[in-house]
Amino acid sequence: MAAERHTTAFVVGFVVGGLAGAAVTLWKTPWSGTQLRAMLAERAEEFLFRLTGMDEAQSADRTDGLAEAPVPPSPPLVPVEAPPALPATFRGEVLIEQPTDILLDGPRPSLTER
Repeated sequence: MAAERHTTAFVVGFVVGGLAGAAVTLWKTPWSGTQLRAMLAERAEEFLFRLTGMDEAQSADRTDGLAEAPVPPSPPLVPVEAPPALPATFRGEVLIEQPTDILLDGPRPSLTER
């Protein structure tokens, strides 16, 4: 019985502490959710650029003053015929196109007979 009281007190304290922590966090947050997500995305992008060395490459591209290389023309598109449609299958068995009526022999079992 005493252990049950301690467990209940622990759970209640855990929940109340979590709610209090969430309330303080929301109260003290200096940015809205949209602003915070935009700021985090910008910082992550800057970090990844620095990590991969793209920031130096981009700044060098801006200062070179070179024009972009011309892109060679692509060959004309050739129409390709679609392959013939495969028959519909289920677990490897070909399904029939026109469903037929199914004839059941005998009466249908009642719920009590099952």
